[in-house]
Amino acid sequence: MSGAISTITPVELEELRKSGRNLFLIDVRTPEEFAEVHATNAKLFVLQTLNADEVRAAHNASGAEETIYVICRSGARSLQACNILAQAGMQTVNVSGGTLEWMAQGLPTERG
Repeated sequence: MSGAISTITPVELEELRKSGRNLFLIDVRTPEEFAEVHATNAKLFVLQTLNADEVRAAHNASGAEETIYVICRSGARSLQACNILAQAGMQTVNVSGGTLEWMAQGLPTERG
């Protein structure tokens, strides 16, 4: 797979979720950042230890659509993660603006 990684805004992603789509969203920040606040239903996969096989297994087990959506704090780490997963043959989309933009838009979050 080559070419640029696709992006989606937090609002667009939330609209997809609200339309009933079964989406797989991973957060690649640190456990501390994730515990502080994260997008509702995001699964933690820390960038520093990101393992494509673990992500693939969790994604397959989730029954979600093919695309894996990736979020971090502002979009930089998630882009790195998208590239790693894309090299492993997975279809990825980077959530632009990250958790900061997610919260700025008032979208649903969880703590812990």
